[in-house]
Amino acid sequence: MISSGAKRDLLVLNFCQALILVSKTDDVFADDDIVNRVSNKKHHLNKRIDRALEALGERMGKTIEGIIQKEGYALSKWLKSALNSKVAPTLKSITSKTINLEMLALWIAFVNFAERDKTLIAEFKEYEDANQYFRIIELIGGTDVAKLEGELFEEAYKIVAILKG
Repeated sequence: MISSGAKRDLLVLNFCQALILVSKTDDVFADDDIVNRVSNKKHHLNKRIDRALEALGERMGKTIEGIIQKEGYALSKWLKSALNSKVAPTLKSITSKTINLEMLALWIAFVNFAERDKTLIAEFKEYEDANQYFRIIELIGGTDVAKLEGELFEEAYKIVAILKG
């Protein structure tokens, strides 16, 4: 059985992957409080960002599935209960702010996995590399979303605290 800290890391990873997946939905594009980076003027840049986010999201999904398959039903049950107790308050804390889901997901992953003192379990080691987040954040910085970077970085600390608290 994985440790309680690793379970919380899994919850954070699951949250980040969900943000990346949700950022692609039509509802997000229609929401005025969510800043989108999509612009025909930056088509090639947006395609590069899309590919990078898709690859990261797929890796996250494979990691999550692998851990759940390895650990079994007890971990699935814990994750489901954590969704109700941790994710709902997290979502409520960010609903009143103007955000970009993609950049928020990247900063949360950076704060939780790359900027930490404690060691990670082997399944999470690949998320320690801060450069994988910075490369995508730098690409997003070339879009209208750049103006939110500092605010979302600070918000990421609050969200990680709620999820892991």
